[in-house]
Amino acid sequence: MRSLILRLAAIAGALTGAGVAPGLADGAPPTLTPSIVGEPPQGGGVLRFPQAVAVSPGGGTVFVGDQNSSVVQAFAPDGTPKFSVGFHASRREPGRLGVVGGVATDRTGHLYVLDAENERVQVFSAADGHFLTQFGDGSVFNLLGGNPETIGGGRSASGLAVAQPPGGAPVVYVADQGNDRVERFALDPGTLLPTAAPQLSPASVDLLAPQGIALDPGATRVYVADDDHHRVLVLDPATLALVGSVGTFGSGPGQLQNPYDVAVDSHDPAQLYVADNQNHRVDVFDAFSLGFLGTFGHQGYGPGVGNVAVVRSVGALTDTPGGGIDVADTANDRIQAFDSGGTVTAAWGLSGRGPGYATDPRGVAIGADGAIAVADAFDERIGLFAPDGTWVGLRGQVSASTGFATEGSNPGQFNLPAGVAYDAGGNLWVADTANNRVQQIGPDGTVLSITSVAGAAAVAPAAAGTYVASRTGGTVVLRAPDGSLSTVQSGLAQPVAVAVAPGGGAVYVADDTSVRDTVTGTLIAGPGGSTTWDHPAGLAVGPDGTLYVSERRPATADGARVLRGTPSSPTTFAWDTVAGEGAGVGQVVKPGGLGVSPDGTTLVVADTGNDRVVRFDAAGHAPPATATLRAGVEGIDRGTLLSDLPGIACATDCRQRFGTGRVVTLVAKPAAGSVIAGWSGACAGAGTAPTCAVTMDTDHDTAVRFAAAPPPPVAPPVTAPAPTPAPPVVLRSVRLDTHTLRAARRADVRRRVRARRATRAHATVVLSRPATLTVMVQQGRPGRRAGSSCVAVTRANRRRTRCTRFVTIPRRRTLAAGAATVRFTVTATFGTSAKALAPGSYRLALLALDSNGNRVGPRTVSFRVAR
Repeated sequence: MRSLILRLAAIAGALTGAGVAPGLADGAPPTLTPSIVGEPPQGGGVLRFPQAVAVSPGGGTVFVGDQNSSVVQAFAPDGTPKFSVGFHASRREPGRLGVVGGVATDRTGHLYVLDAENERVQVFSAADGHFLTQFGDGSVFNLLGGNPETIGGGRSASGLAVAQPPGGAPVVYVADQGNDRVERFALDPGTLLPTAAPQLSPASVDLLAPQGIALDPGATRVYVADDDHHRVLVLDPATLALVGSVGTFGSGPGQLQNPYDVAVDSHDPAQLYVADNQNHRVDVFDAFSLGFLGTFGHQGYGPGVGNVAVVRSVGALTDTPGGGIDVADTANDRIQAFDSGGTVTAAWGLSGRGPGYATDPRGVAIGADGAIAVADAFDERIGLFAPDGTWVGLRGQVSASTGFATEGSNPGQFNLPAGVAYDAGGNLWVADTANNRVQQIGPDGTVLSITSVAGAAAVAPAAAGTYVASRTGGTVVLRAPDGSLSTVQSGLAQPVAVAVAPGGGAVYVADDTSVRDTVTGTLIAGPGGSTTWDHPAGLAVGPDGTLYVSERRPATADGARVLRGTPSSPTTFAWDTVAGEGAGVGQVVKPGGLGVSPDGTTLVVADTGNDRVVRFDAAGHAPPATATLRAGVEGIDRGTLLSDLPGIACATDCRQRFGTGRVVTLVAKPAAGSVIAGWSGACAGAGTAPTCAVTMDTDHDTAVRFAAAPPPPVAPPVTAPAPTPAPPVVLRSVRLDTHTLRAARRADVRRRVRARRATRAHATVVLSRPATLTVMVQQGRPGRRAGSSCVAVTRANRRRTRCTRFVTIPRRRTLAAGAATVRFTVTATFGTSAKALAPGSYRLALLALDSNGNRVGPRTVSFRVAR
């Protein structure tokens, strides 16, 4: 056996041109050198759906809970990174995190993190992030409110606040959405652990999925974002009894849609800020009178400042004169700082959904030319890297509104892509798991074929066809070149990986407890000789027959690993460890799919828990050299900076790696009323030109400066004022004189049923000016609560909280309103259909279109149809 291992090693050296690496004389396999593919994946301002923000006393540090990265990052007030706390927890490890629901600080240098996925509060040093202690579990908390796989995706994760009087002990308040309550924990100042069971908010407070929670600077009031009731409640900090409330459902002044967080600053008078999630804004109230003061931000995706999308958290400056807040602009993956008057003073964040990043990668492959494809499961795309390391694009369907890939079932679109592989012709095969199919995509992005396979989890192209692991079917199937399917192996327990040996001599499959050769039926023994594996998740085979296996081992402390099996026979391997568990460059957490280069010199690993791809190169080989372009914008409210090779979208997403020798063109776009005032750094010679080309021969820094446009020349006097356009129409009110309708019916003497005329409801609509009205009917249907939404009932969610969702049905009327007041009649046969509406709940939804093309609405009014 020893001589065979040495012969195989010599063959591998000949294939790579590297010869026999040091250590092979005693039978040791060659050392592999690790590196990261693409952008630095964690910390340094990289954000993936930030959900929690807290500002330290005095405002010196801003802590951001970046939930989909399982980290908390610390920043200076201007966004300069300081340090990061934690990485993904696989087994509730202290100091590691899952979905982060809240962050808070006390007055004695401690950082509190609501680790919602693991149902606990962890305490760290606010100075450097080292772990101190933790408390709580599933018997106390229900912080995700359900299944972490369906809700955790983790966009609904409760909230946290801390009060500490000068010289006193900390008191922790938790908004526990799954239990519909607030919990108050008094801590021992020495151990920072609860001194007794938590005090609970009374049932009479009537919370429904509470999210954010905060106190005023004097800790005299507790404010709770009562998400599903669309309001903010004020509680007594000692008894948790209800003191007051503000907000109703809607998008008007002082109205809220699924508020997610609250904060109170040190402005005089103190201001209450509400993260108005679905209205895409921050609402501002007087913290004590609860009077409405205004809003910050406006809805919008993209790199400009002041626009926000899905506001999930606010962190107030409580010890800073004048106050202000830091806002988690969640769907834009960044933080924006506003002063108390609503002016943006700073903005930072690099989107983890942007070019060169991955979130929850499940699969990875290397093409014949060295190109790398990544199945980026959370981001619903296949990320593509050129052989020189440059991000060159993606496969998937990009939303026109967000600029990011979005899930769906169209050809070329994905829903939880998991496995990816190149075939000999350079085509890409994708296991599109949640769409229950496999897609074959040509080098130009054309979809060549779509094959239905239930729960397709992994693909492995070969001469005989493409092998597919069906996780839900428990099988491996072969898709022949003509598109026909045949079963190769059945009776498996959730197979998730498949790999084909060179020449097709073996087809390996991994399920929950085994790795086997489907051709011979032989179970492959792992380290120690046992054929029982602990959740292997990835397989790859080198050209010399070396077998690589990623194994998660969820019940073993620090158990995740990537193994290399040097063959001593077709089914027997000598194993060594390529990577162990951790967040270091050569470590992994929840490793997924694997890929090997055709020459066997490079192994790539989908490091799922660390949101990255790790590359391992044999001696004599190295990853491609890249150079980093760091850009900047002076005058962040006056323009943006973009790059033609994707990556730079500045004011905040301002760093990207490119292959050396690449030419990157930067494009400066001034906002209205602004001009380009000049460039600096690598683009200093561009003057005031709108573009600058940078050759990436080394790392480069550059910035563009925007300034106010000079005032226009004075126009000659105008003898007559220009006509003032009429203001946009306003839907002032909608009323029904009755909210219950009954259909007409005929008399039936035999059944003793009397005739009945149809109920007629008289609707009155008041407009600010004449307009065309479109009146639609929305039908109430059963639903189930899913985070902030009410969705259709499925078998998977049928036990969740009931709710009513309204769906527009084909019943509508269009009315040309020649006056500001419009009246019409509503019956159970409203619209063009003669058939009466079925008994149930309904709404009229009204849209108004004026002569200038301004459209407002919908404005709704409820009614029901009775038998």
